[in-house]
Amino acid sequence: MIIGDPSRFAVEFELDEHHEREWLLGRFCYWVGGERVGDYESGTTLNVVLFRLTSIVKDSGKREHPELAALPGAELFRRLNAALHGSEPSPDEQRAMDEMWARFYVCPQHVDVFDSWRVFLVDAASTARLVFGRPQGGDTVREVNLTRGEFDRVLREAYERLDQLYERELKTSRS
Repeated sequence: MIIGDPSRFAVEFELDEHHEREWLLGRFCYWVGGERVGDYESGTTLNVVLFRLTSIVKDSGKREHPELAALPGAELFRRLNAALHGSEPSPDEQRAMDEMWARFYVCPQHVDVFDSWRVFLVDAASTARLVFGRPQGGDTVREVNLTRGEFDRVLREAYERLDQLYERELKTSRS
């Protein structure tokens, strides 16, 4: 199932035929600018994805930051990645904590299929900048401009559909 427009932003997931009830074994990824982001073929547990998406969905509409939004894409990615995920101290660490920059990180954390990816979303007045890449692989940073709220709408729909699957399987396992 694909929700959204893969040439802009979409979420793709599918449930395995033998999905182990509420564990929801399956596959999950994002599509950003026509590129698959996440190791879809490896598979994952969709119930964990659902739980990890909760905080991203809750941050919907809270990702505006004019100063960060004005940075070039590679610099935006570098600053957010260094402050949130860097192994070296970053001059932005304290500011990132004070201003809650974690809200800009829109990969489900601790989900194996996204281990090598970083995806950040920063809203401006009428647009949203989605910057992504693999910092360990030396990939170049890519960027897709979305309408403000576009990412949040797609992600919320995917979240709701995953939640319906999870609730259905919980009911089945209790029967």
